[in-house]
Amino acid sequence: MKRTPLNPFLWLTVFVGCSGLLTTTPQPVSGQTNSAVVQQLNELKKAKQLNQQVIQLYQQGKYNEAIPIAERVLEIRERLLGENHLNVASSMAWLAGLYSSQGRYSQAEPLYIQALEMRQKLLGTEHPSVASSLNNLAYLYSSQGRYSQAEPLYKQALEMRQKLLGTEHPSVASSLNNLAYLYSSQGRYSQAEPLYKQALEMRQKLLGTEHPSVASSLNNLAYLYQVQGDTTQAINFLSRGLEVQEQNLNVLLATGSERQKQDSMKTVSNTTDFAVSLHIKDAPNNSEATRLALTTLLRRKGRILDVITNDLQLLRENITPENQQLLDELAAVRTQLATLIYNKPENLSDEQYRQQVANLRQKSEQLEAELSRRSADFRTISEPVTVEAVQQLIPEDAALVEFILYKPFDAKASTNRWEKPHYAAYILKSSGEPQWVDLGEVEPIHKAAFFRFNLALKDKKDAFIGNTDDIKQTGRQLDELL
Repeated sequence: MKRTPLNPFLWLTVFVGCSGLLTTTPQPVSGQTNSAVVQQLNELKKAKQLNQQVIQLYQQGKYNEAIPIAERVLEIRERLLGENHLNVASSMAWLAGLYSSQGRYSQAEPLYIQALEMRQKLLGTEHPSVASSLNNLAYLYSSQGRYSQAEPLYKQALEMRQKLLGTEHPSVASSLNNLAYLYSSQGRYSQAEPLYKQALEMRQKLLGTEHPSVASSLNNLAYLYQVQGDTTQAINFLSRGLEVQEQNLNVLLATGSERQKQDSMKTVSNTTDFAVSLHIKDAPNNSEATRLALTTLLRRKGRILDVITNDLQLLRENITPENQQLLDELAAVRTQLATLIYNKPENLSDEQYRQQVANLRQKSEQLEAELSRRSADFRTISEPVTVEAVQQLIPEDAALVEFILYKPFDAKASTNRWEKPHYAAYILKSSGEPQWVDLGEVEPIHKAAFFRFNLALKDKKDAFIGNTDDIKQTGRQLDELL
């Protein structure tokens, strides 16, 4: 079965549940030695470590790598803990979610149903983890267009969360968001809009205005307005969502290895595509849309370049010891902030969480301001990228040409909303509005370029024998495509 393309901004509570609950110690049975119990404990410890690896790979979008590890975790836990254990249910849910992400719905559904039934049996019919299972199964049905089966499950999960967690809770906001997306997928826009807005307001209040899920809510609303042809509102909400993502990239890219940073950049690639698609496909004559697309492109490419060159490390090597100490403090604060944002401690109340995030953001901003005052180099790399700032660096007789490979997004399509990848180019001079051109689908350009490259390998031989017609013809064809 083909994988159903998902809304690029959908923030779903798909795997929230009992991941760490009731890790019971296997009890010795008749004929079982202590060494056998120790071996089982070691296996369960290994399964827990592997499960953390599964979560990390899922968050990075590396589903193919995560699936065999998730399958192994489930096998270990089923064998050692039996068929009625919350950790087994959690492993089933994770594996089902990974299968679903790959369009393997027939394998995902029975696992989701088993996890739901197991949680209902062990926890009762009303429990936050049962609500998560209902949500997971609803999401699976929604992904397949089985909306009539998804809607009652989403509603049941929402009502259960409101009853158990209160009317204002991050999980309630997620349920509102999920139900709104279901309505939007069915063209029930007037029902989707108030739910999306309610989810946004709740997330801003509970998590802070710069939390990643706030960005998701803003982007969801941009999508909703785009599909209704309201370009002004789509640009408004998308620009706000992109700005929140930019603030979080500041924090996220300050820590981790180069590979981890590159994986983080991949998580925002869909919003880059959407910004470009909104401009080229839906609002080609809108200057705000043009500037938003180009600004997003310049910022995201700049982020990738920063990762490759490790600008902060280069800066550290060229500033005074006092400023190095400030830079180390800033890195430590950003690390704490990233950990807190993306891995909220379970023992923190929403108010405590929001206050800790706000305190760390304030401390980060103070350190950034002090470093900017002291160091021109830090000030330069910290300044936000804007079209105007880039234009000041372009000579009068030159132009900046930025190429991008993006996927056009057809919001009105019922399936396959992401179209075949295209190339586009943005042209920016030292003054005036940016210009742009869609170069067409990627595949024919790649084929022409590859053929031209192969011909170039024998260029010297062909030139020597006077056979240059093929090379010239292919070069002309590639030139016409571009």
